[in-house]
Amino acid sequence: MIRNRSGQFKLDYLIALGFFIMCIVFVYFYSMNVSSLRYTDKEYMACAISEVIVNYLHEGCEPNSINETKLEIILTNPDVFYDVVNSYDVNLTVRDLSGNLVGSVGKVYPSSDVGYCERVVFNSSNVYILEVRVW
Repeated sequence: MIRNRSGQFKLDYLIALGFFIMCIVFVYFYSMNVSSLRYTDKEYMACAISEVIVNYLHEGCEPNSINETKLEIILTNPDVFYDVVNSYDVNLTVRDLSGNLVGSVGKVYPSSDVGYCERVVFNSSNVYILEVRVW
């Protein structure tokens, strides 16, 4: 007696294909969750605000090159700083490469739950580290 087993083959094929697709979906979502553990929303916001500040200070053709006069204006005039970043829960600290404080503007940040980002910028004579904190 000969049986037709093509129906069983099609069912096995569909189950295997469904299992394969579910594995791909699981790996995709698992990798998204693992990679997002590195940064919180506030750290993303701090990096975005640091990018806005660097774009405001930018001068010349080279990336991260800044205008010293604009940096002094932002450090001495908080209104200009808050106009640039459009937020009041931001602190900008500027240090030179040896760690000496060049200037700071913004509110004093709380001791916990702070997003933090550093950017290295330079002009023709100095290299600075911009530290941006957001809460």
